[in-house]
Amino acid sequence: ARGIAQGARVAVLSKNSIAFAEVFGLVRLGLVVVPLNWRLAASDLQRLLDDCAPEILIVDRAHLDVVRDHAATLGSLRLRLCFDGPQDGFEGYEAFLSGAGAPPKWPVVAPSEPASIIYTSGTTGRPKGAVISHRGALANMRAAQAELLQLSPGDRALAVMPFFHVGGLWYHFLAAVSAGCETTILPEFAPTTVLETLKRDRITVVHLVPTMIDALLTHPGFAPGDLPGLRRIFYAGSPMPEALLRRAMAALEGCEFLQAYGSTEAGVVSALTPLDHRRALQDDAGPLLRSCGLPVAGCEVRVAGAHPEIGIGEIEVRSDGIFDSYWRRPDATQEVLSGGWVATGDLGRLDPDGYIFLIDRKNDMIVTGGENVFPTEVEDHLLRIDGIAEAAVFSTPHPRWVEQVTAAVVPAPGARLDAADIAARLRADLAPYKCPKEIFFADRLPRNGAGKVVRAELRKLYASGKEMVG
Repeated sequence: ARGIAQGARVAVLSKNSIAFAEVFGLVRLGLVVVPLNWRLAASDLQRLLDDCAPEILIVDRAHLDVVRDHAATLGSLRLRLCFDGPQDGFEGYEAFLSGAGAPPKWPVVAPSEPASIIYTSGTTGRPKGAVISHRGALANMRAAQAELLQLSPGDRALAVMPFFHVGGLWYHFLAAVSAGCETTILPEFAPTTVLETLKRDRITVVHLVPTMIDALLTHPGFAPGDLPGLRRIFYAGSPMPEALLRRAMAALEGCEFLQAYGSTEAGVVSALTPLDHRRALQDDAGPLLRSCGLPVAGCEVRVAGAHPEIGIGEIEVRSDGIFDSYWRRPDATQEVLSGGWVATGDLGRLDPDGYIFLIDRKNDMIVTGGENVFPTEVEDHLLRIDGIAEAAVFSTPHPRWVEQVTAAVVPAPGARLDAADIAARLRADLAPYKCPKEIFFADRLPRNGAGKVVRAELRKLYASGKEMVG
């Protein structure tokens, strides 16, 4: 009735909810759902909205003010809805649904047509929205059902990972729903709430990132044996420290652990199964816990440009689950997609049995608490601050977030800088998880022959006591 046709984008800015889950039903009409990361700064979200040019924008009340003014100037918009009732310029979601007429004639939607756009960087230069086709979404859901979660209608799943991530959406929530599972939805992760929900709803399967697992184990309300119904924890999203994994397996005896490796562009790539976890402990095959497992069915993995002696190169993937393209970015698409193979940007190797071992990230991306941070974006904001001559951002270990954002700053001659003041300036412009947890001052930054900062050297200097501090 509003004249919104097949192919239109539907942007959603909201924490997890049942209403948010309903919106994904619009893909049956050939609409393209674009879930947005509510942790981003307002300027980031404005760029994403400009890029995807949605005809429908749906928000919850908590994030209405972030986009209200920009939505008023977005020429593509034809419908604005708020999950929490009518607001200034936004119709109430439930009232809008109650006024609907007869259902439309279902269009024919080809498997190759887009179902969703998931933004993977959106803040470093031009945004990059990964287009996921219906074929890709279904392939990843089926892989998650059969190989990661091994779901049945009798399972009870907990959806706490954000719906704007493929891990929380395709690989867990929609996989659980399509398997007929009873599913509890939480708006976001809070240790006390998650523990109470696991117990109250007798959850059998949950997807968490390592940071969340550590938060549950250290919570004063947790005790071994409290969760007898929990049969499987699927973890992914960031590296899992081996010490944390061993502690979790000991504390949750009887619960299976499964690790998955994948990305928005590559889909579900591999799984380290519960059998692999048990074998690693029983047979003292400790190195196996540092693997991300074997490729899932239907997924091919190869190492491109492998070093002839050590076998390390860039991991490339081919399957039905890979992304289709970057939205309106043929240049960026060509950089990572060729001949049906996706270049992941991850450096790694395959052992003689085919297990994948990741060595490093080719692009120096930082994964902190399951969120991706690009150093160049943070560096750009640092260099806008008067008195900073040079800046470099890199990852260092963190006991809770696994990796933390750390910054090395070179003051301009005669400048007097204060780390707390710099941090406050950054918090005004960046999402909290992107802000450096530690800032230290250096006389110079280590650079290679081409003049590029060597972040690996910065990590060594940091670990040795910041010898370059002036």
